[in-house]
Amino acid sequence: MRNGVKPILVSNSIGNIVIFRDLSIGELVERRLCFDKKECELGNNKYRRTHIVSSLSTLSNYDDTPITQNKVFIQEYPKYGKYETTIELKSKQGVSVSGEYTITTSNNMHNGRITSGINLITIPETNFNNQDMEIFVSKSMKNSVLFYVHNTK
Repeated sequence: MRNGVKPILVSNSIGNIVIFRDLSIGELVERRLCFDKKECELGNNKYRRTHIVSSLSTLSNYDDTPITQNKVFIQEYPKYGKYETTIELKSKQGVSVSGEYTITTSNNMHNGRITSGINLITIPETNFNNQDMEIFVSKSMKNSVLFYVHNTK
């Protein structure tokens, strides 16, 4: 963590669909996400998300900003494989930090399978033991769970 700013991007997937949740720490005024580094370097904006706080006064009022409102992202990749995902943050003090994550998609459609054709994807990840679902929630996620139900039919 550099001067109170730390990038934290968590993910979970089913097939070629990945859900992301931004748990970054700090008083952020800018966030730039790239879900496929190669494509972003080629100028493909389909894989970019940029959020900028328009006024620093919103930070002092604890209002929702483009960064605090947009913490969940869904990305569908064209094929299975590895993708480099990056997150760049800038704090209101002008500190810039970045993080890089490798995402691997596969044709495994059994992740979070509830029944034929329906899968439950969560962050934090659901543990399926003996047909019972368990989700371990932490304070770092403000005791919340992100759910995504995928229907393949």
